[in-house]
Amino acid sequence: MNRRQFIGSSSLIAASYMLPSWSNVNDGLIESPKLSDMAWSKVIPPLFCTAYIDPGIDSQKGQEKLVAKYPLALVPQDDRRHFVRWRDTVKNINPDIKMLAYQMVIEETTVPGPGHDRMRKLKDAWITYPGGWQPKVSLSKNKERRIYDPIHRGWKEAFIDACSETLESYPYDGLLLDQCSIFNIASPTIAIRNDMLDVLRTSINELRLLYPKKIIIANSSYSFDNVNGELNENREKDLSLFRNKIRIHTKPEMNLYQLYTQDLTDLKRIKAQLKKAQNYQLFFGVSSNYQKIEWFDFFDDIIYFHGQRAL
Repeated sequence: MNRRQFIGSSSLIAASYMLPSWSNVNDGLIESPKLSDMAWSKVIPPLFCTAYIDPGIDSQKGQEKLVAKYPLALVPQDDRRHFVRWRDTVKNINPDIKMLAYQMVIEETTVPGPGHDRMRKLKDAWITYPGGWQPKVSLSKNKERRIYDPIHRGWKEAFIDACSETLESYPYDGLLLDQCSIFNIASPTIAIRNDMLDVLRTSINELRLLYPKKIIIANSSYSFDNVNGELNENREKDLSLFRNKIRIHTKPEMNLYQLYTQDLTDLKRIKAQLKKAQNYQLFFGVSSNYQKIEWFDFFDDIIYFHGQRAL
């Protein structure tokens, strides 16, 4: 009898005492997971992966089984044939996985996909200062992107259409709205930025009316009523904002914390971050880059315990 069979044959009470530490490295930092730690996660185990994988690139191939281990995955919206086959393969391995398609909101993007194609059809909707200067945000050296002006008369319609075209292109469970924010550089005037934010909120509200059952997560420093939650992308210092946070989102509440680290051998830190995410009732993901999927033994324990709670 292997370890998983042994655990499965044990009663829930017995298992809570018999299950070993969260990995084969006994660092004493975190005890075995407890059901009470995950009682807030009523839908799926509180783990996710960011899988911005191009299955046409050799170095990124062959990760379908790892992605399928997760209950929730953030995936490209690309509708080319090899991307569709890749998503189908993952779903065939794990039919219960929830897939959220990546959709850029406020920045210019070169990322392929039907939603982004729709936004690229929108003309002359960039933030433009008097005199013609267009502010840009820097993704990296020599890579800058213009930002949309939500007040532009065509932006809201284009954004909602883009989200719809993405959702209708594949049986996604929802969307990850990236850069769902209004940058300070958008305008030196607070009142104008607030007007932009109001349009963004209204747009999300209308999107929710169109898709009441879809999971919508915003990568944002703002809180929006009609999303299911926000993604905190490697901002550990901001995790405390979730303490005592009033839960105003659409149910089910699903806030995400993505740990980005180049040292995947530092299990003490990863476990500590996982524990902190649980304390703040956040889904947890970890990676060294978004094209390579990681899995740890102690994730198996979380999946198991969540399944036992559902029995």
